[in-house]
Amino acid sequence: MLDIILSGCGGKMGRYIAQCAAESPDVSVAAGIDPFLSGESRFDFPVFGSFGDCAVKADVIVDFSSPAALDSIISYAELHHLPVVFATTGYSNEQIAKIKTLSQSVPVFRSGNMSLGINLMTELLRTCTHVLKGYDIEITEKHHNQKLDAPSGTALMLADAINSASDEQYDYVYDRHERREKRPANEIGIHSVRGGTIVGEHTVLFAGRDEFLEITHTAQSRQLFAVGALKAARFLQVQPCGLYNMSDVINSGSAAPRIGINGDSAIIRVSDISINDGMISDMFALLAKNGISPELINQSSAFNGRTDVSFCVSADVLHETVELLCSLADRRKISVNSDICRISVDSSSFDGSVAVSRITAALYENRIPVYMVTGNEAGLSLCAPREDAERAADIIRDNL
Repeated sequence: MLDIILSGCGGKMGRYIAQCAAESPDVSVAAGIDPFLSGESRFDFPVFGSFGDCAVKADVIVDFSSPAALDSIISYAELHHLPVVFATTGYSNEQIAKIKTLSQSVPVFRSGNMSLGINLMTELLRTCTHVLKGYDIEITEKHHNQKLDAPSGTALMLADAINSASDEQYDYVYDRHERREKRPANEIGIHSVRGGTIVGEHTVLFAGRDEFLEITHTAQSRQLFAVGALKAARFLQVQPCGLYNMSDVINSGSAAPRIGINGDSAIIRVSDISINDGMISDMFALLAKNGISPELINQSSAFNGRTDVSFCVSADVLHETVELLCSLADRRKISVNSDICRISVDSSSFDGSVAVSRITAALYENRIPVYMVTGNEAGLSLCAPREDAERAADIIRDNL
């Protein structure tokens, strides 16, 4: 049984999720969090006004509340080492950065839309962007008159998918009424409509010369978002630390690759080591004795009996690792790059060295350096700049 803490249990989506969980044989709401419903007895689970009041054991947090609740969710997840499904939209760039940081210590799922159909649409848009180069792109989203944020998180998610497939060449434009000029080629227009009880509709227009293509997704009930959120919670329960989205959930049921990002990594390089005095053996024996597990170990070709050794470690043991190495080697020969992420791909259909070459070429083509890479039929692992983590993951996904 998967026990969840439901943040925002009193909202419309919270009630849908509680209903879906009640009808599910393998999911149970262990507790709800809602500042307006503390102690409410109409639910089949205890409701607390804040995470600080909740002492109920659970497996996953599912959040459908508001951006204002983010800090308390992060604190609780870190304290209790709980995975989090973030289904709330309207986050600021600063808040999104906090979510990415949280994914270094617990598994985190975040998506602008919990619908499987919308996320399949996202994959289709990546393909359209590659094929329909030079077409003008416009996004229109429609929602009910009670929705607070505009444009919708889903519209921005669709725009980001298009942009990631085109080397981030587009600017987003939300208003043109003060402009008197021809439409620039490097923009995506994003338009919001609010009215009635529209659950959600998103249309992406690719307009070319003498032809246009529209892809539209229409949601007729919020129930589908609840189903997607619980699917994400089931998926996240068994994942390692990292930042995941609905594409990972969709792919998890097939032989498609699953991509994990660990931004909490560093590369250490020890230069000018003698290959004859046992230094390399002593170095790794010392690390093993202290419980440190280096990964992606690489040794350069020896020249005049000297070589360089590089490897990747978790950032939380970086300082300890450097101090241990300094007991064996001159500190001036030890260099550190801590501004990296490690990206791992686990796939039973991975095509080995061919995919490694193809992915490495694609990353460099998009100006993302690859510091270390290894791969075989079971998967791939590489290090790249932390600031390029999500863009690199999108490029890898497109080239598998």
